[in-house]
Amino acid sequence: MSVGQCTRLKFSILLTLMLASLLCLGGQPIQAAEPDQDPIAAMQKVIDQQQADIEAQSRKLEQQREQLDSQQQKLESQQQTLENLQTQLQSLIAGQDTPADKQPAADQSPSMDDQKVAAGEPVADDRQVAINGDKTRPADEPEDKPGDKPTLLDRIHLGRPSELLARSPQVLDSSPLDVPDDRGLFMHSADGDKMIRFYGSLRTLTVVENRDNFHPYDLNLPQVPVGEENATDWNTNWTINTSQLGLEVDLRDFLSVKMEFDWKGTDESFRIRQMYMRTDSWVLGKNWSTFNTLKFLPQAIDSHSNSAHAGSRPAQIKFMGSTKRWSYHVSLEDFQPKIDAPDGLSIESGNLIPNLAGRIDFNRPRGSFRIAGLATFNKIDGTERHQNEPGLGLLLGGLVNLNENNLIKTHLVRTDGNNSALADFGFSDLDMAYDAATGNVSNLSTIGGQIALEHKWDENFTSAFGVGFLDMDNEDYQAGDAFDHGYKVLGNIFFRPGDWLQGLVLAAEVEYATQTTKDGSDGETTRISILAYYDW
Repeated sequence: MSVGQCTRLKFSILLTLMLASLLCLGGQPIQAAEPDQDPIAAMQKVIDQQQADIEAQSRKLEQQREQLDSQQQKLESQQQTLENLQTQLQSLIAGQDTPADKQPAADQSPSMDDQKVAAGEPVADDRQVAINGDKTRPADEPEDKPGDKPTLLDRIHLGRPSELLARSPQVLDSSPLDVPDDRGLFMHSADGDKMIRFYGSLRTLTVVENRDNFHPYDLNLPQVPVGEENATDWNTNWTINTSQLGLEVDLRDFLSVKMEFDWKGTDESFRIRQMYMRTDSWVLGKNWSTFNTLKFLPQAIDSHSNSAHAGSRPAQIKFMGSTKRWSYHVSLEDFQPKIDAPDGLSIESGNLIPNLAGRIDFNRPRGSFRIAGLATFNKIDGTERHQNEPGLGLLLGGLVNLNENNLIKTHLVRTDGNNSALADFGFSDLDMAYDAATGNVSNLSTIGGQIALEHKWDENFTSAFGVGFLDMDNEDYQAGDAFDHGYKVLGNIFFRPGDWLQGLVLAAEVEYATQTTKDGSDGETTRISILAYYDW
């Protein structure tokens, strides 16, 4: 054997030993390589075998991952079932049976009667039980076990119970500082079909102003002192007469009856604020007029806000409905026009038929828009003549959510022969004017509006800043001191602590208002109001 052949033989033996070692590490049986086998082909074969093993391991891992996902889904399903069972157990402990339609179908157990039927045992018929008593019940077993029904204390709640929240009719119009619907002492019947709510609001109002205004509750533009009365006279008033009491009775989601009172009547007397009964579609009684701007008013201590507020509470019958984006109200409302006439004049006003009011709202998450109309059928009866003067009203309102902390509210309103629909004219006889020369009565027209920004500083502090105006078209024969136009500006800050003090509100507000009369006399006033109240 030559030297070259010896060298090749040694190289083949060495390569064979290396391949054997690799195969042992890969878990494969050791195979001897032929002395004349190509070493590169042998190495490629080993690599291919290792690649195939890796792919097999990957497939096995993927199958195990799928099995783990399946096990995770089963665990989540079991956890949900456990939570449902815990909820039912808590309801049973509290003495309240969970409604059948709320129980998971998979967890339903056969009833006692079903078990008896399956076992071939007789089942008591309801009519026979009513006549002869339940013969299948042991004699020593009580008819009703303790805990089968909720006790009286179980049925009394501070705040509306969540299980009854959906059963009450939809919320009607409300002013920004009305008592929220979830405040009060709630008591419901054992079956949950009837609910009584007793609620209230204790309010302490302090007013400091530089004029002797009409009253401390609301600053009305036609009552701003003018002429000789427009003199600086700082004074302070304290009152709790804006406090409220209310009673509400709900019969499931079919009928609701509400009575609400405060002390803002004539000479601060106790008065009916609202009193009505309603269903989801109908309202009958004393409630906010369909022709109102409540939705577009900023929060304010002055319930008449920054002027031009439309919203009385007449006796009425109202029909309402809604779709996903639209809502509509139509109502017939009681109304008696007020006449600007000399004292002692023998003249009476009334209505041929009730006022007709209607509105349409378009609602989106970023804002809403309203258009409303009012038709009045004024009737005048005097000693010498009878006269009919129809009146009209138009209202446009808008609300825009700029972002989560800023909200723009605005409206524009026009009235003719029905200025009493505006809160500023609630204590003024300015729906119509009497002409002594002709004996005729004419409608008075007014245009007004406001715009305001509501800002949320944080979870507890909010503010509102707004400006409003009123402008009346006077008749030539009206007296010189008749209201012509006026403006109001306000700004405030509200603090609501929340948590266990929820319902407590502290607020401060500054207002500036002016009035100009027909003869050009003007006046101005500045008012600072501090309000503390608790809704319960």
